[in-house]
Amino acid sequence: MRTPSHSTESCLQSYHRVSDLVQQGLADEAREAALAIPVDHLRWRALLLVNYSRELRRPAALRP
Repeated sequence: MRTPSHSTESCLQSYHRVSDLVQQGLADEAREAALAIPVDHLRWRALLLVNYSRELRRPAALRP
């Protein structure tokens, strides 16, 4: 069994950092932090979080 080169704890910390940045309205910084997460499923969840938050901030008139 191979040990991954990244720790689960550090990946989860990165995901929580993305969440904190989104809550602060810092979408660009959150996206950069999300892209740096080495675990695929956490990286994609973080990117979804960033993109969904952007949709919520868009004025209702511009939403599809």
